[in-house]
Amino acid sequence: VYVKSCSEIMKISEHEINIGISRLLRGVQPESAYVAKPKPITPEQPRLEEGDIHKVTTLDKLCKNDELELVRALLQYGTNKISIGGSDISVAQYIIGDLNSEGLSLYNETYRVIVQEYSDNINQTDFDPLKHFTQFEDGNIVSSVADIVSEKYELEKIWNETSEPQIESEYITKLLNNYKLRRIVIRIKQIDKKIAELTRESEPDHNEIFEWMKKKMALNELRSLLVNAMGRSAVQ
Repeated sequence: VYVKSCSEIMKISEHEINIGISRLLRGVQPESAYVAKPKPITPEQPRLEEGDIHKVTTLDKLCKNDELELVRALLQYGTNKISIGGSDISVAQYIIGDLNSEGLSLYNETYRVIVQEYSDNINQTDFDPLKHFTQFEDGNIVSSVADIVSEKYELEKIWNETSEPQIESEYITKLLNNYKLRRIVIRIKQIDKKIAELTRESEPDHNEIFEWMKKKMALNELRSLLVNAMGRSAVQ
């Protein structure tokens, strides 16, 4: 009620005020109140395929920027409509649907929870993403969402005081393709390491090495398709 009244009096959107409240609370609440409890690993959480070639924390760091941009687009523009293949769908439907169709789950735990929570509520007609996440029970999620969304408004005040920035389907497609490309490049490097390990064995299994090489060839083909579609060099 107070937020609504303040919004009307000061002509500021309610979610901007909620973000400010979240920041103030982070300054006065004990740190323990905003530390997410560790969650047990479940089959739905991403695991390294074909053995622990890299640690998950490393994969998290390698993909963090790409995953951040996807989550930012989801939070800032998730309800916006874009045209894909002649049909109008929301940005959230496009991002979540594409990730699910590719079987991709984000490595960063916080971002993964945000995407999953968004996915679980996306079909509810009264779902308000910003309101939902700024009132979320996990303080770590609230803090992350507040930081991501507040950056949007800081940039908007510099670029344009009056209008909402437009989001194009090409931009969302580029974010998704760039993330897929990053994952493919990482996987190829993992396979290279696996092949090197097998080759160093005293009695290398040439059939197994050949199978890994076939996987690498298939990934390289996918990488070439994505690079051509994006019209730029592959990420390193």
